[in-house]
Amino acid sequence: PFYLYVDSFTPHETWEAPLHYYDLYGSRAQREPICLTAAYGPFADQYDDRIPSIRANYAGLVTMVDTWFGRLLDTVDQLGLRDNTLIFFFSDHGTNFGDNPDRIMGKPADYMYPGTMDIPLLMRHPAGLGAGQVRDELVYTLDVPATILDAARQQSADPVEGQSLLPLLNDGGGFSRREYLTCRYGNSVWYRDDRNWFFDAIGWQSPPSNTSPSSGRQPVTRLFDLETDPDCRLNIAGRSPERVALARERVLADAGGHLNYYERHDSTDALGRPEFSSR
Repeated sequence: PFYLYVDSFTPHETWEAPLHYYDLYGSRAQREPICLTAAYGPFADQYDDRIPSIRANYAGLVTMVDTWFGRLLDTVDQLGLRDNTLIFFFSDHGTNFGDNPDRIMGKPADYMYPGTMDIPLLMRHPAGLGAGQVRDELVYTLDVPATILDAARQQSADPVEGQSLLPLLNDGGGFSRREYLTCRYGNSVWYRDDRNWFFDAIGWQSPPSNTSPSSGRQPVTRLFDLETDPDCRLNIAGRSPERVALARERVLADAGGHLNYYERHDSTDALGRPEFSSR
């Protein structure tokens, strides 16, 4: 038996696809100057003339990843491993190109739109179970290691967060369907269920416990009705206080009752990333 983890940094910034992939989606006349990255936040207006080129480069990079993933699958077949290998394909996050009501670019923590949060999760079972199915259950990437352990009939020495997805490849029996998902990113939180898509800064807690960002940025509260507004275009937080309250209540419950505020420091870690401290 073996476990192989293949990490592709692409299509993360910098956004510069090989020319033959760019040409699938963009015009050579629009390619220069190449915008390798963009400031994160409500800054799409600054990039309006570059967004077509940025999107073409990004799409080209996605296609490049897809091509090489296909070659990996071909190699699995050539080695005779298809019939005993469980394969997953998933991502950690996405990004935004101004295609939202706040005109957000990138993946700032304050604005967890679908561009950031909706990610792929594909699974190929060696016996072909569930082939061609598209499921609508709410799942976490935490479910992937739980599924691997289940498939290998192994027990972890430590508790495993998440649940096996193998039941979904059959009739779904044995899978505990979640009512909702929650997530924290920086000093903001996100929540979704079958009807609500919600994100907010954490300053609404009571007691607040130093939750006012030192940056001075105003808290962002967004709520969208996925039944009538699946693209998250109309913020209804102001007229749906009970739905906002439910989302906040469930976020706090998943966090153990309180959310600490993390202050950004000027110091960085070994990779040059800003360090944070809790207060």
